[in-house]
Amino acid sequence: MSKNTLEKLGKKKGGPYSKKDRKLRIEKVSRLHFEYGYSANKISELLNINRNTINNDIRNMYLTFKKYWNKISTVSLLQSHVESLLAQKRRLREELDITKKLSEKLAIEKMILQVESKIQQIQIRRGQYGDGKSVFG
Repeated sequence: MSKNTLEKLGKKKGGPYSKKDRKLRIEKVSRLHFEYGYSANKISELLNINRNTINNDIRNMYLTFKKYWNKISTVSLLQSHVESLLAQKRRLREELDITKKLSEKLAIEKMILQVESKIQQIQIRRGQYGDGKSVFG
């Protein structure tokens, strides 16, 4: 996340947000919370936005998920997760190809192995609890 984006979001000092600003804030909060795993306190500090606003955004996201959760199939969720893991693996592989330092290469290889392990765990669980078909198709 760029410093300019964080600074732009941090200029707000109370009062209602415009629809555009609110949408931008919610996108940033969502990314920081779900992709980076940051707490509301950490997000509040990073974006310089009131912690209660961040907590409300996160609560509303979970309520939205809950509302639509039953409409989403488990298979599509698993496929989406596996696709994200594969994209992460591709990015790591690209980084590995350009990295020169041995210690960095080893660290990246370890991350690739962890991603592959997660994919295999999904496949194993799918076989145990699902219909035995591959998550890939």
